[in-house]
Amino acid sequence: MRDGELLDYLRERELMLQEAGTRADRAALARLLHPRFREFGRSGRTYTREAVLSELPAASAPVSYHAEAFEVKAVSADAALLTYRSGVLGMDGRIGQQALRSSLWVHGDDGWQLLFHQGTPAAT
Repeated sequence: MRDGELLDYLRERELMLQEAGTRADRAALARLLHPRFREFGRSGRTYTREAVLSELPAASAPVSYHAEAFEVKAVSADAALLTYRSGVLGMDGRIGQQALRSSLWVHGDDGWQLLFHQGTPAAT
């Protein structure tokens, strides 16, 4: 897969993880998250795959996200680092809780899955 195609493909999957429908669907999340998934959240919390599969579908209020400035770097033939900037869209249309994001995606028998994700608070 060429870099442009890989960027489009992984950006689509990353955005799926931000959609309310995906976040509420444990099976959809399980397909996207690698069995050894781990996250260092913007909040400072660490999440395992099982924590995400349990907590996200149970979350009460959906959140609207904004994401931009996606870039991809192939790490190997079966691994890629996706970076971007995100934020939470407020009711007034303003973007808050901005973060710099990095996601390590790996390709295996189950296709591309997210192995590691980190969100770092960003200056506005």
